[in-house]
Amino acid sequence: MLWIAGAFCLLTYLSPVLDALGGIRGSALSVWLLIFGVSAVAGNALGGRFADRFPAPRLTVISTVGLTLALLAFGALLTLGVHGRTGAVCAAVLLVVWGLFGWSFAPVQQHHLVGLAPGSAGIVLSLSAGATFAGIALGGFLGSLALSHAGAAGVGWTAGAVELTAAVTALLLVGPAARRGPAR
Repeated sequence: MLWIAGAFCLLTYLSPVLDALGGIRGSALSVWLLIFGVSAVAGNALGGRFADRFPAPRLTVISTVGLTLALLAFGALLTLGVHGRTGAVCAAVLLVVWGLFGWSFAPVQQHHLVGLAPGSAGIVLSLSAGATFAGIALGGFLGSLALSHAGAAGVGWTAGAVELTAAVTALLLVGPAARRGPAR
């Protein structure tokens, strides 16, 4: 839930963030959304491939840490006053990083859950979907508070803080999982 809450904290308000960072608005916004979308598809495909080869707990940490860095970078760049062409290029790079790391999480999580309860795959995936939807709502809510109280930079910092919580949680869970042996 925290993984998607951090992502949707920023994704819900991506338009004002990209406008503040690189003056990206109107039809230009479509190009940056395409960059993000293609990267998200690639991240999802890579996550699925990696889930078959590497332990899910480690992949979860890698995914959430990569996403945390991308989301925090939005806040940092806006706080530092980066804008214009430099901001637009930085935004494109961050959207690629976000797409690759952020969207690699879902197939890893689903693979892991089905592996934990293969006889109840439908149930665990439904519960996971419910948590995902709750996280989307939470992220949108937190993003709205951040935007109204701290502007576009606040959205990046808030999204990064939520994602950092997800990454720390994943790290704390990897310790016990590593002691039990590899989970795929």
